[in-house]
Amino acid sequence: MVNKFYYSSPVSLAKQKHKPWLLINRYRNWGTAAKGVPLFSFFFTFTNHFYIMNTTESPIKKLSIYIDGGARGNPGPSGIGVAIYNNEATPIEMRYKFLGIETNNRAEAIGAKYGIQRGIELGATEIVLYMDSLIIAEQLNGRFKISNKGLREIHLAIQGLLTDWNGKLSVYHIRREFNQEADRLSNKAMDEGSGPRRVYDWVNKCYLD
Repeated sequence: MVNKFYYSSPVSLAKQKHKPWLLINRYRNWGTAAKGVPLFSFFFTFTNHFYIMNTTESPIKKLSIYIDGGARGNPGPSGIGVAIYNNEATPIEMRYKFLGIETNNRAEAIGAKYGIQRGIELGATEIVLYMDSLIIAEQLNGRFKISNKGLREIHLAIQGLLTDWNGKLSVYHIRREFNQEADRLSNKAMDEGSGPRRVYDWVNKCYLD
């Protein structure tokens, strides 16, 4: 199979100097305490699923992460989109990945897991996670029971990520119009779903997972 190399354009809301944290007062603050890991620097990297947009050597304190997951058919071809911003509303990473056949809820949960994982890997001491799935947001905050076995497995994996992280995680449910970039990225993943499902590092010429 011929590898395809995909990228995304900068976040439209960021171009308009949108500051994600200004939305906080509009929604209930469902916070979850967690723990952190050391900072890892990162570089401009083209991948076949992901486009990493920015580099920094400065410690990243707070990240606002918008995630979306979707499936066409439920279950059906699915994908996730992750848009990461620093505390100055500057886009850090734009990422998307085709998942294969999944349900909408599992795709949303996988997107949440990946967003949290990337925030921890980038050295954040505080992660603010935004998503337009009320069910997954409430489950992450312990307000909704997780009865589905597949969702429980993802939730346990997220708890595993948080165990050794000395930071704070807050999860917010937002309306879809405030999640346009992550939604666009997840749809791009589904549109281009014929490519490999693993992440390819264009700089180092190797698969990342």
